Amino acid sequence: MKKNLPFSTIFLIFIGLTWLIVEQTQPLLSDHHEDLRLRYWLSKREQSSLVNPSWEPFKWLDLGHASISDQIRLSAQGFDGLFGEPEDDDLLNHSQILTRLGIQKEEGEDPSPLLRFSAKMDLPMMKKRWKLLVNSTTETFFTKRLTGSGDPFRLGESSDNENQVVTTALRWSLIKDVRQILNIDLGAKVRSTPKAYLKANYLKRWPLRNHFEMVFNQHVFGVINDDSGSSTSLDFTRNYGKNRLYRIHHRVSRIFEDDFFTSQVSHSLYQILSPKATLALHASISGDNQTQWRHNDIAFAFQYKRSFFRPWIWFFIEPELHHPRYRDWKRTHQVTLGVETLFGGN
Repeated sequence: MKKNLPFSTIFLIFIGLTWLIVEQTQPLLSDHHEDLRLRYWLSKREQSSLVNPSWEPFKWLDLGHASISDQIRLSAQGFDGLFGEPEDDDLLNHSQILTRLGIQKEEGEDPSPLLRFSAKMDLPMMKKRWKLLVNSTTETFFTKRLTGSGDPFRLGESSDNENQVVTTALRWSLIKDVRQILNIDLGAKVRSTPKAYLKANYLKRWPLRNHFEMVFNQHVFGVINDDSGSSTSLDFTRNYGKNRLYRIHHRVSRIFEDDFFTSQVSHSLYQILSPKATLALHASISGDNQTQWRHNDIAFAFQYKRSFFRPWIWFFIEPELHHPRYRDWKRTHQVTLGVETLFGGN
């Protein structure tokens, strides 16, 4: 009973933070992005510089970046051309590749290299709603992304399973606007043990009083000859001006066959520090019903990211601190640092 008291106290503190008021401004609903961190990586100034790079001091580097970005967009347009000619020759293509190169250090482990990429290809002629998604990640992260059980803020990548996998999926956006999103992904894990899967994700936003917004997200998935399940989350977000967003996240996930549940409550703050730097803070409590409903981890993390040298290159550092049950709540830490680059994307 005494062990549960600190968790209850922390939980009440989290709920109390719901009513934190820093500024009284209207929420910027049109600025929402499916990936909140990506939204805060790119300020308006940085986005424009990606489209029209500066040619003066580092012309050769900007020319190379522009050439690769053009090839990404042209490759997507060429593939999309198999399904018909576009009605508008000036139709923008938002295909992009985001790469991450760095070093990860976990407590008690040797430093390990980190190399990841994420690609998103626009295919407007395939009903003008399809997208080709390609990701490089770990087996653990693939499973969490597929089941919808991952922490939406999770920064580093756990090395408890170092098998790197490549996944690809064709996404059909049935509904996509500021208030509502419905995506269906048909994909496969093409490296390590192959798996084919189908998942659907529905997101709906409602404005609330005091400039808050409620976001409902329902995730359902199925793997051929393997697990199926669902994940339901409810978020409360609020914009404080153009440079700050606060989010409270509640999530319950379930694996149907095993009737296994996981849950999480988290608080995150996203802050643009300057046109070139961003900061994100995070705290969460996680639990499951492996034996009975109980907490299994308390986590704290932050991410600092800064554009340097060129507007499409960022340095990042991501420390994390965990107090897991399996270690008798003893502290364990992890830090990841490196460089990210973005090619393409208009």
